[in-house]
Amino acid sequence: MSTIAPGTTAVPKFAAQPLMVRRAAVLGAGTMGSRIAAHLANAGIPSLLLDMVPAGEGSKNRLADAAHAVHAEIHHAIRSALVEEPQRPAATMTAMRMQGRRVLVTGAASGIGLAVARLFVAEGASIAMLDRNASSVAAAANELGSSATHVVADVADQAQVDTAVDTAIAAIGGLDGVVNCAGIDLLRPFEDMTAADWRSIMSVDLDGPFFVCRAALPALRAAGSATIVNVASGAALRPLEHRTAYCSAKAALVMFSKSLAVDLAPYSIRVNAICPGIIETPLFRSSFESATDPQAELTRIMDRYLIKHPGRPEDIASAALFLSSTESAYMTGAAIAVDGGRTFH
Repeated sequence: MSTIAPGTTAVPKFAAQPLMVRRAAVLGAGTMGSRIAAHLANAGIPSLLLDMVPAGEGSKNRLADAAHAVHAEIHHAIRSALVEEPQRPAATMTAMRMQGRRVLVTGAASGIGLAVARLFVAEGASIAMLDRNASSVAAAANELGSSATHVVADVADQAQVDTAVDTAIAAIGGLDGVVNCAGIDLLRPFEDMTAADWRSIMSVDLDGPFFVCRAALPALRAAGSATIVNVASGAALRPLEHRTAYCSAKAALVMFSKSLAVDLAPYSIRVNAICPGIIETPLFRSSFESATDPQAELTRIMDRYLIKHPGRPEDIASAALFLSSTESAYMTGAAIAVDGGRTFH
């Protein structure tokens, strides 16, 4: 566990964990239930397939009677499946979900981008890591070994992006996916905001994904069944005080993703967005450490959430993995909130 500042609220750090489900109960033995049980079995997770009503019990009274009759049996079965059996080692998924896929990750030197790169490499992908911090992204790519390469560019500069994306495509032999993680924040009352402040946020958080997607499009079209994941923000779904530019840029990024999903569907390119809540990253720390009263700002931030601690970069990386793999093959134009309950709370 690390401490945000002396005497302030502690923020936990977690290492990436494998799938921890040991046993599962699937209620409903129809087609969907059977498929879920088979999918769990393929992942090495034993499951108990249950059905509430025996075949032939069609009337309302018989339905109720049957449900009551099997309640105790189901309760016992679930307890046996989930609680009473001896502990087993956590199942390890052997099939790599990104095997052979080539992915460009922006903002990859730290935070969410670095977590995405690490997870994708672990799942069999070849990664091109793009960041404007040359030394940090080089060190990160070196850490990941031969499956990762790096390119240097400021995503706000179209010429740099075009060159970097071409270099990345050549280095990894094509492109099957993009994950746009690069972003900056600004905490400033609207009356104090300048046009330069506004343009700075828009150029990185909105123009950047546009430039990257535009440069990557020919390679994505050539690959077929490609994916784009844009990391937006929970601020795109529910605004925050003193972040007019940031909220506007991230909300626009969500709509950009949805519109792009429509335009690129004929090329079998799926486009989705992730809307994170507070994630333990340098960007999150900057969001309260620059406030007049950092502790008060941190407390105010945490009060918005049902889950009372920041998420991990790995939480967002896992969502990006899902949206970049065949597990989400029927999803496009979605904006998924991974935000500790803030969006509806």
